Amino acid sequence: MPPTLPGALLEHRPDIAAAERRMAAANANVGVAKSAFFPSIKINGLAGFQSVDAGSLFSWANRFWAVGPTLNFPLFTAGLNRAELESARAVYNETVANYRQTVLTAFTEVQDALYAQSLLATQWQAENAALQSSQQALAIANNRYNAGLVIYLDVATAQSDTLTHENTVANLGASGWWPPST
Repeated sequence: MPPTLPGALLEHRPDIAAAERRMAAANANVGVAKSAFFPSIKINGLAGFQSVDAGSLFSWANRFWAVGPTLNFPLFTAGLNRAELESARAVYNETVANYRQTVLTAFTEVQDALYAQSLLATQWQAENAALQSSQQALAIANNRYNAGLVIYLDVATAQSDTLTHENTVANLGASGWWPPST
């Protein structure tokens, strides 16, 4: 990777962002598993009407309500909380490893793409120089033919070479890589 390319640009890749979110979710699950070791208090409430007779169902005397706390102490869970915590940590470690692998793969892909782009630039420059040389050779062949020094086969061969180089330059431009502006 060139040092001028900031690594923060890779955070915008969807695969890295998704792996980062999965890692954050696994980390949150570790926190949930840790919270199972602490007691929990819930306040429950219930209200309604009860009656044997449907005619007096909604009367004031037939109403009832109840409010009470529910206390949960995780004393006798037979290692369930510890096993769930270890499982959550294992899943978190797995997502961290997957995140690291995703980042390494992204760096490799970017580096390969930058290397391929530099190769295409080098190839384009070489083909452009070859095209200019073949165009000069075609001009010389045309002048020699017009002067009667060579047969037309030399001109046709020079035209064929020029066309081949023109096609190669056009294909390099069509491959998604655009030549640098000069």
